[in-house]
Amino acid sequence: MDQLFNSVFVHRHRDVDPDIRARCIMCLGECIAKYKTKFFENPYLKYLGWSLNDKEHVVRLAAVEALAVLFDQHQVTELEMFTNRFRD
Repeated sequence: MDQLFNSVFVHRHRDVDPDIRARCIMCLGECIAKYKTKFFENPYLKYLGWSLNDKEHVVRLAAVEALAVLFDQHQVTELEMFTNRFRD
């Protein structure tokens, strides 16, 4: 799983095509929501935070939607460090 993440996602989340970047963020959000024990950690969450500052609105929207799912799942206390880091 780590090899797939490092060989595909790490490179495609910076793709020149905003639709590819958005799709990467959507998929990451789904993975975090479904596989919390593996992906609900700062090394993965940081990509959602970085995407909040993407120049394309479609990527920012994908990040907000992914985070909304996590907050809806009552992960507020677990996301406190993330929120403090990316709130500005």
